[in-house]
Amino acid sequence: MGEDFAAPTGVPVVAVRYGTIVWSNGKGGAYGQWVGLRADNGHVCTSAICGSGR
Repeated sequence: MGEDFAAPTGVPVVAVRYGTIVWSNGKGGAYGQWVGLRADNGHVCTSAICGSGR
């Protein structure tokens, strides 16, 4: 379970921690782009970002 944050188009997306994007794909459906961030603490944080809000 997570939180949703709305923003106007063009607002930069900010990561939850320092790290490296290790994968991304467009298979998120209405959620938009799936992104995996390998964080500086070794965890991989998964986010569904840039959705259409539908």
